[in-house]
Order: sequence, then structure tokens, then C-alpha cells
Amino acid sequence: MKLRSLAGKLNSSKQSARRKRQRNSAPLLHPPSGYELVYELPLPGPMDRKLNLLYLAILAPASIAYAALVLRVRPDYLQRSRKHIAVEASVSLLATRYPLYAVHEGLHAVVLWAYTRERPEVSLHGVGSYAYAAAPKWWFPRRQYLVVGLTPLATLTPLLLALLPIIPRWLLSALGWMVLRNVAGSHVDIYVAWQLLRHSPETYLNDDTRRFTLWEPQDFPPPR
Repeated sequence: MKLRSLAGKLNSSKQSARRKRQRNSAPLLHPPSGYELVYELPLPGPMDRKLNLLYLAILAPASIAYAALVLRVRPDYLQRSRKHIAVEASVSLLATRYPLYAVHEGLHAVVLWAYTRERPEVSLHGVGSYAYAAAPKWWFPRRQYLVVGLTPLATLTPLLLALLPIIPRWLLSALGWMVLRNVAGSHVDIYVAWQLLRHSPETYLNDDTRRFTLWEPQDFPPPR
């Protein structure tokens, strides 16, 4: 019995060491051995409505926070006619869409390239209403894909906000739309990150541009 117990502990230790190596390894061209599909998010798909609600749930407080920040840092923004502000905001809404998408997806692409050393696929029109940057043939460890997914939110947002005190007044509306689009437009990234954190640290993710799939060890208990 003692020998069996010792053998079991050694086997468990080997599996733990193997998984630890996998967590720190580079992306793979296939799911790791002994892994199974545990979650799938097709885009577009049945989750679109919930993701749209998540977008609005992020957009509303972000808009209020940005407006409060502008009033505090740039009170000169309101020292014009309402018509002038409305026209400026409307033009900026249309003019900033694709430039922001290009920068946002470009940041995803840079991190994907840093991990794979291959040119990722990038589309500003996307699948359905989603723009994307993806490396479809690669499976990423959880920690690496968290970096891929959250880089635009974590880096571009503070960089844009840092421009608030110094840019000309007529660009404040454009800056606002870019900040809000970057924050609320990260809703899919945030949702995928949440799913990754719900699953095991050994989880791998693949994004084939039409769906995200999560893979984890067959013997790992399902998330609550």
C-alpha cells in the first residue's frame, strides 16, 4: 500500500510539473495532449445579445466617467454653443471609428506576432459586426492570451486619457469617442478573459476568427 501511495504521489508530481511547464510554454499548433474542448464562443452567435448588453453596461458608466473628467480637466470644452458641440461630436463619431479599430486591433496583432513570430490575420470589418486580429492556427496558454486580449484596454486607454489636458479643444469630442470605443469595444476581450479566469490555469485558447474555444486537461473539474 505504501508503494502504491508513493507511486501515486510521484505520478501526481510529474503531472503537476508537466502542467506547470505547459503554462509557461510558447503557443502550440494543436491542443496539448490529454486536453479536451470545454467551452466555445461563436461570433456571431447566440451570445451576441448578451455581449451587446455587456457593451452597453460598460459604455454607460465609462461615458459618465469621461464626461466628469472632461468637466474637471477641460472646462473650456463647454465654452461654445450647443450646436457647435453637437456637430463636432457627430462628425467625430463617424470619423474615429476605423482609426480606433486599426489601433486597437493593431495592438492585438503586435502581441500575437510577439508570441508566434507569424503575421496575424487582421480585419477592420470583421465577422458580423466584430473587427478582429487573430492567429487562427495557434493555441495560446491562458496567461499569454490574457495579455493578448487585454493589451488594448490596459495600454491604449491611459495613453488616450493622457492627451486630455494638452490636445486642442476641437479634438476633445474625437478623443472621447476613441476612449469610449476602446473601453466599451473591449467587451468581447473582457468576456473571454473572464471565461479564461473561470477555467483552470492550464487552459489553452484558440481563436479561429469565427469562434473562441477553450481547452483544458480532461481530469480537471469544471468551473462553478
